[in-house]
Amino acid sequence: MMPRDWKESFMKAFGKFPKTQFFMRYGADDLNELKPENVELMKWLPQVDLLHHPKTKILITHGGYNSLQEAINAATPALAIPLLGDQFKNGRIIERHNLGLMLAKSEINEETIASSIHTLLEDDKFRQSITRMRKMIQKKPITPEQNLIKWTEFLAEFKGLDNLKPAGADLDFITFYNVDVYLTFGGVVFGILFGLFLVTRKVPRIICQKLGLCRGGKDKTKKD
Repeated sequence: MMPRDWKESFMKAFGKFPKTQFFMRYGADDLNELKPENVELMKWLPQVDLLHHPKTKILITHGGYNSLQEAINAATPALAIPLLGDQFKNGRIIERHNLGLMLAKSEINEETIASSIHTLLEDDKFRQSITRMRKMIQKKPITPEQNLIKWTEFLAEFKGLDNLKPAGADLDFITFYNVDVYLTFGGVVFGILFGLFLVTRKVPRIICQKLGLCRGGKDKTKKD
């Protein structure tokens, strides 16, 4: 659930671009009175079709893998606001390769959103970078289909790849499950705890005898 202050920040930021139309996927009705005239709230959007529309300028996304691929395929710069999982990694990819910008959750407010949108709209380097990335993907030397065919033919000819089999595949039970490591660690921990147990039993008795508070200590004092 999006915090109320985030919703207000987005609406106010969108309102600063009256000549730009914003389409936002949103299922609730609590923003109908708050949204500016240039914002359309919809429960579902054909994201791929919108990204490929010639008038689409930017994509505001959480930075999921599919959205990243769709933005690159459409050569549309993105503003990533990651919330969980791989979205943070994808957001850093977007930022590092100038495919767009990234905003952290802690940075979300009216000013940062508006500033990011303005930068993506005005600075053409982001569209140039993402267009270049799309061309690189489209013109890969070997397509996935060709790669699959080549590896299938390779396996059919050599009947296996024993030379590429990792040594870890033949580990014994103890090594594979790190039994020796756990036993060693457990032994060290047990030794430390047992030592502490002995110390806690001996030290109070020694102190007691030194101060003459124990029965044994009193008897010894009388004999002396």
